[in-house]
Amino acid sequence: MTDLTLVEDAGKAVTLGCDLVVVGSGAAGAATADVLAEAGHDVVVVEEGIHQPLSERREEMLYAMSDLYRDFGAIPARGRSIIPILQARMVGGTTTVNAAISWRMPEAVYERWSRDFGLDKAFSWDELQASYDWLDRELCVRPVAPEVIGGVGGLMAKGARALGISGRVIPRIEKGCKGTNRCLQGCPCGAKLSMERSLLPRACGHGARILTSARVTRITRSGNRATGVSGRLQQSGQPFSVVARKGVVVAASATGSPVLLQRSRLCNPQLGRNFRAHPGVGLAGLFDRDVRPWAGATQSWESAHYWERRFKLESLGLPFGLMLA
Repeated sequence: MTDLTLVEDAGKAVTLGCDLVVVGSGAAGAATADVLAEAGHDVVVVEEGIHQPLSERREEMLYAMSDLYRDFGAIPARGRSIIPILQARMVGGTTTVNAAISWRMPEAVYERWSRDFGLDKAFSWDELQASYDWLDRELCVRPVAPEVIGGVGGLMAKGARALGISGRVIPRIEKGCKGTNRCLQGCPCGAKLSMERSLLPRACGHGARILTSARVTRITRSGNRATGVSGRLQQSGQPFSVVARKGVVVAASATGSPVLLQRSRLCNPQLGRNFRAHPGVGLAGLFDRDVRPWAGATQSWESAHYWERRFKLESLGLPFGLMLA
């Protein structure tokens, strides 16, 4: 695997030039950078967070939330109830702290979005499947191995069979999962193929660079054309700018991207109006034998039995400290 090419905060102002600048190093930003760099473009990825090597990842959830999560994992979605939005701020984005689940868009959703929003005019169903096939190969997507399904996943599968509920072992993006149940803290052994372990090294192998600890505050432009980005380095407070000869790609998440566009006065009537996310609720039980929810894959079994009612069931093992919280 190619190493990452990092441009880090050295306590002085930074000015970089490139063909295309990508804001954000998560799933969208990393995939974009990989494709553009492989096509021969000079790419700079700008990431607000740090790069944390495997050797520096700590088991305690408190340190992970302090070091890796945006606002300590306490960004609220406000409505009839308050739901925290767990989002990382580091190289690799939230792929570094999620459970590595890989789900393809269901065909019924593709058909509805094609009918309502013209998705089929952007790409066909066959083109979408070809992209998924490539990602499955590149990211080693596969079902959780039997030896790391864990007590929670095993119990859920057993209960579903008893109730006649269909389900399956979850396909995940990993290679050699050890079942440490530390997905939420950043995999300590590098088995989870989050973006800093997969597509970002590929992009850097084709010449891409990653500017870390750099918060983009504005997209610069000349007339109606985006010409780059500017902001502040997070550790030293020094300014930085990236001049992009060909364009700017905003991949700063579904929450960060519209805020950046608004701040840069690049708005249209739909900006920020169509946000969608999947809220979740947890259910715990007391059993007459040891379950050990902190051992095994973080998530290993799921059921889409009630998909028509728009909810999915998933097993979830948690670090002991987070369970107490």
